[in-house]
Amino acid sequence: HPRFQNQFMGSHNVSFDEAKKGNWFFKMYHEWLDRDIEIIGMDMLKNFRYSTHEIQTTLVHRSKLGNLVTFSCEIRFGDEQIKLTDVRKVLISDGKGIYLKDNSIGILSDAWLEEYGLIFKHGKITDDEITVPSWIGITDESADSHEIAKFNITDEWWKRWKRWKKWQNSEESVYEIPKAVNAKLRHYQKKGFEWMVLLNEINAGFCLADDMGLGKTLQTITYLSYLAEKRGKINALVICPASLIYNWTKEIEKFAPHFKPHVYYGSNRNFEQFESSEEDILICSYATARNDLDLFKTVVWDVMILDESHSIRTYNSKTSQAIREINALSKVNLSGTPMVNNTFDLFSQFEVILPGYFRSQDFFNSMYATPIDKMRDPNAIHYLNKLTKPFILRRTKQQVAKDLPEKIETVLYCEMKEDQWAAY
Repeated sequence: HPRFQNQFMGSHNVSFDEAKKGNWFFKMYHEWLDRDIEIIGMDMLKNFRYSTHEIQTTLVHRSKLGNLVTFSCEIRFGDEQIKLTDVRKVLISDGKGIYLKDNSIGILSDAWLEEYGLIFKHGKITDDEITVPSWIGITDESADSHEIAKFNITDEWWKRWKRWKKWQNSEESVYEIPKAVNAKLRHYQKKGFEWMVLLNEINAGFCLADDMGLGKTLQTITYLSYLAEKRGKINALVICPASLIYNWTKEIEKFAPHFKPHVYYGSNRNFEQFESSEEDILICSYATARNDLDLFKTVVWDVMILDESHSIRTYNSKTSQAIREINALSKVNLSGTPMVNNTFDLFSQFEVILPGYFRSQDFFNSMYATPIDKMRDPNAIHYLNKLTKPFILRRTKQQVAKDLPEKIETVLYCEMKEDQWAAY
């Protein structure tokens, strides 16, 4: 212990408060037991009545429904089996110790918390079974040997994922750019496209959050082209602010002339015309999607893209509620600013791309939004980052500077008309 360094009397001591920090005493206690060191006086300690047994966890797969995986689970300290709900209560209260029948305290070790903590916080517990979203199996620090990851994801996918994660130091391709794309993607854009494909292969939605100007639209069009090349034809829905509708049309015509976009906007919009045509991509505003929800719900879209997805950050707004009712096999959020006001902005956006991932508004608020925004709780920050990191890809201009061209400045003059001059 750091306190021992200045103790020169042949013995060392540490206060209760110091010994408690970071579970120091518990960790040392088990290390001493492993090394057959004799420990005297444990029966006299009132505050450190730790169990000599380490936590043992067994997960056995039972079933899979959609993106939910159910396991039977058994947790033991020695011969004593612990109720799963009791473990959940300890975790929700940010505790690490659980009282056992012999009046000792069983400790949820740091290693156990890192591997199983999120599963027990986010899972639905019924008796000795726990049901969790399968996406938790790929949280950034988890290994591919994790029970959930092993069951739901193939070894081949894990190999591609690991290759992709080295993108900043490697030029190796995981997927080839579709031949129909009329653009030469920069390295980081190619890796953004590959990331989209990887997550689509495990039925996960995602949020591309690159800085403005780094080509989120081009990466997404490349992703659409990949799906079209693979399936022969797709029907895609792009929902964006009204000011960006014609920008999307222009970008599609420029980079993917093989697609036929349909602008669904204004008083002359006709949904039946789109359905009966050869057009691939319907582009509309958030207001239009909300107002014509009954029509949009009749289609199962191959892809739904939400541009400037922070537009639905208010969970209970009519627009957010409408977007969550639209069915799509792949859901893509694009936003350079996924968090505008506070951490809770993420909840509504994740409910679209990974429904049920954060259980409920109240759960997300109590476990993440409030502790982070009001107290900057490092544990809440760590676990929220761990949960979201695989599904949010953000690159800044500084990170990809070497891939960007030299800045070009163009001065354009616009002459005012006579009435404008008069007003001026």
